[in-house]
Amino acid sequence: IAQLLEHGGGRPATIRYHGKAAREGKMSEEDVVQKLNGVLVRAFPQMVSHISRFYLPSTGPHSNGDVLRVTHVISPDTHFGEYQACVKAGVHVVTSKWVERSLMNGLQYVERYFSARTQDIFSGMVVAVTHMPTADKETLLASVMALGGQWREKMRADVTHLILMKDLGPKYEFAKQYPELGIRPLLPHWFKETLNLLHPVPLEPYLFPNPPMLEGKLTHNDDSNANNATLAVPSADSHNGSAYELPKPSVAFMRGYMVAIDTQLLYSLSEGA
Repeated sequence: IAQLLEHGGGRPATIRYHGKAAREGKMSEEDVVQKLNGVLVRAFPQMVSHISRFYLPSTGPHSNGDVLRVTHVISPDTHFGEYQACVKAGVHVVTSKWVERSLMNGLQYVERYFSARTQDIFSGMVVAVTHMPTADKETLLASVMALGGQWREKMRADVTHLILMKDLGPKYEFAKQYPELGIRPLLPHWFKETLNLLHPVPLEPYLFPNPPMLEGKLTHNDDSNANNATLAVPSADSHNGSAYELPKPSVAFMRGYMVAIDTQLLYSLSEGA
């Protein structure tokens, strides 16, 4: 990551060391110890000057032009001692995806879409959608935006995930035509499961082609003709339109489940849906 940053023109922030002699360069490298030597996930504000491993932005009279003050911290999470001080000082705390995607596409992405906060479960994701009812699409994209992600109406090189119910259409063909872009076509069920847990679940069961999630739960290999049947799933904003079809289950895979429909759905969906 450090090499990528320097290749893109970034510079490492000045490291803070223990003691006046260390700051003035009067100690050998063997004697110099970095400020925070160990693990600290949270610190009181008054401790920052004692433990901070880098210089925070400053506009005060004591600012030293030779010191490279930090502007960005690259971290997988916010569990480090200087985090609260970084937030207060306006330092961007982002994941390594911000570095990789910016260099890959030749532009500096907005940092807030690559947040290292645990609650931003869709951080770093750029989503496109196809073959979904309008109401479902709007709900899904709103959730993505609220939890750290972005979306695109049309397919672009920076799209990371394509959400769809069928493996067909121009957007899916785009993803297949340019495998080097790493676009992951998957079922919307992945987002629902991730939202339920507030933590990303594995992608593999939901990936096209042939998502195991559908193959394992909605179909079953036997000699019956039921496998060739389909169920029409009506759209949320039409009483007679069919948005997409799903394989008709050949086994009672929901046996034992007791299901209730939330009353709010009666007002937001069509009668058929």
